[in-house]
Amino acid sequence: MSWKEKIVENKEILLVLLILTGAYILSFMAAGDVWWDAAVYIGMAKYIYSQGAIGLWEPNRPLLWPLLIGFFWKIGVDIFLAAKLLTLFFALGSVYLTYKITEVIADKKTALVAALLLGLWPIFFLYVSVLQTEIPAAFFFLWAIQRLLNKKYAQSGFLLALSFLTRFFQIFLILPLFLYLLVMVIQKKQEIKNILFFIIMFSLPVIIFLASNFLRYKNIFYPFELQSYMTQHTGWIFYQPWWYYFVEMSKENIFSIFIIPGIYFLFREARKQKAETKILFILILTGGSLPFLFAQHKEMRILIPLIPFFSVSIGICITRIYDVLEKTQKIMLCAFLSIIFLVWTLPQLHGNTYEDHLDFFYEKMQSVSENATLWISNPAFIAHTNQKASELIYYPLYNTEKMQDMEKKIPQKNVVLINSCDLLPCPEVDVGCQQ
Repeated sequence: MSWKEKIVENKEILLVLLILTGAYILSFMAAGDVWWDAAVYIGMAKYIYSQGAIGLWEPNRPLLWPLLIGFFWKIGVDIFLAAKLLTLFFALGSVYLTYKITEVIADKKTALVAALLLGLWPIFFLYVSVLQTEIPAAFFFLWAIQRLLNKKYAQSGFLLALSFLTRFFQIFLILPLFLYLLVMVIQKKQEIKNILFFIIMFSLPVIIFLASNFLRYKNIFYPFELQSYMTQHTGWIFYQPWWYYFVEMSKENIFSIFIIPGIYFLFREARKQKAETKILFILILTGGSLPFLFAQHKEMRILIPLIPFFSVSIGICITRIYDVLEKTQKIMLCAFLSIIFLVWTLPQLHGNTYEDHLDFFYEKMQSVSENATLWISNPAFIAHTNQKASELIYYPLYNTEKMQDMEKKIPQKNVVLINSCDLLPCPEVDVGCQQ
């Protein structure tokens, strides 16, 4: 098939991608301030490629995203521009991969609906301009699924590892996938050699990461242990009840009410055709959602890697309803859904408009010597500079132990920048911190 024929065959999804490209680029014009986590990854990128001369370091963070954006910074590209272009690529790639996966699971019509839903999902749309790890991790995971459906087991395993090394929480989506493959082997529906290729290629990048942990911290699991500690002691401000996501998803995207009916249609159709593929999808969707549902720490951004699967489920529900309607009813359904989108979803689509109110600190940074020993309470203070943060006042937790440690290290030529709003309230059990 020639490239012209491929364009004609895929003209619908190409048009969707073109429209989304324009919308995402327009969202970059919002020009909000850098978010906390994005500032951390930018600082880590500079730290890695300057060999520790500038930037900052947080051991609990995955390394792939700072490695990617830092590479372009190292060759002279503005790091914010590099992060925006990479995130744009990963977002469009996620939409396209969602389309291709849905083609296999369902049909072309459903695939187009799912792609549109994902690309215009408010939290997904916002995070295209936030420059964090959620969308890159989703891209690598979707690519791994697409390769698996095409029986490219080694490629799938490798891409799955990249997803994990971009965002550690991807493990909750990865485990159902391993469970599915194990069941396929037990039922003799899958050759053991294919699974071995998959596991080996997944393990290689992870082993390299674990080895680097040993060389740096003498503990291969240190980033995970530290992340677990921080989740327990710093994540409490994000604690929400179990039903939080049901309410927030419905408020953000009313089409979320079709997710569960969509799963029902998948179960029903799995008995007739493409059973294994549909079961894989259901396992990822349900198995990947449950840990986040019952975890106390809840934020909408945490669900971004699952939104492609929510979009597919919604798309299946909508198209199955559409298929049983008569012509006039189909027109009415399309009109109704379009009105709902225009009234409910469209007003929520925007780029990064975050205002951090840190202009005083940014101005102060301009007069700080590059040789100064710099302590900061916010990673954004140095995101636009080539300064190195010698001490992160907020990290890993601001408490009595942290205060005592800093008191021992205060040098004479120290520059300390503290925004009191950056520091969490003292833990209730930490009496010394409260005093």
